[in-house]
Amino acid sequence: MLAAAALTLALVGLGEVEPARALGEDTLQRCRRVFGPDHTTTLWTATGLTLALVRLGQAELARALGQDTLQRCRRMLRPNHAIILYLTRAVSIGHLPGDDALGDRGSRPL
Repeated sequence: MLAAAALTLALVGLGEVEPARALGEDTLQRCRRVFGPDHTTTLWTATGLTLALVRLGQAELARALGQDTLQRCRRMLRPNHAIILYLTRAVSIGHLPGDDALGDRGSRPL
């Protein structure tokens, strides 16, 4: 499942956002079922799906998933963990209204 999470992010990077969304949704469901919602692989998958949703212009879905994922990350991981830095940056790139709550720590995408 970690490979599918990485592929989701790679597809977004290549501009293949619809396949990334489909893969991300499927992988996120599987990760939640197998690992639980707070597992690192689940959080990476949710990050990739959030970025795909941003690129597809699905602001409400991206915001909801991004905020939930960031809250889980902050609860489960150290403050400068790569997932937190990547998610914060990825969502801020999308310029979603109301994302001020996510905050940008000046990080760069991995």
